Amino acid sequence: MSTLAASVVVPLYNTGRFVEAALDTVAAQLPSAAEVIIVDDGSTDDGPTRVARRTDSGLRLIGQLNQGVAAARNAGLRAATQPLVAFLDADDLWCPGHLGRLVAVAERFPEAAVVGARFRPVPATVTARDAAADPVLAAPPRRGGNVAEAA
Repeated sequence: MSTLAASVVVPLYNTGRFVEAALDTVAAQLPSAAEVIIVDDGSTDDGPTRVARRTDSGLRLIGQLNQGVAAARNAGLRAATQPLVAFLDADDLWCPGHLGRLVAVAERFPEAAVVGARFRPVPATVTARDAAADPVLAAPPRRGGNVAEAA
């Protein structure tokens, strides 16, 4: 199986009931990420235990005292070993091919500091299986002077 030169960083804070579905959608990406870094930001629920039970290739769990989501993402950035880093919140899901498309755009536009994608709010009852069956609508890349403008 081929891997992308990308790290996935997932901040985790009291989202244990969602994190396994999020990680299932990361594990289903083809090609896969080189590593997945979960940064537990001082969770008081069973999220870290759920992550620790997983045997996904390249999965690392890092713990820190609660400092907020930005600090958790920054800790993940510091731990990342790959040239590209993708963020996924522990209560979000990726559709098939999402990571590959992000990497392809980043490689096509190496001068870009940030590459983003559209998202769609879904109910909390949506599962990783639902995400796997959801088609991703292709759209041409758009350039902008800032993230909000490009979005």
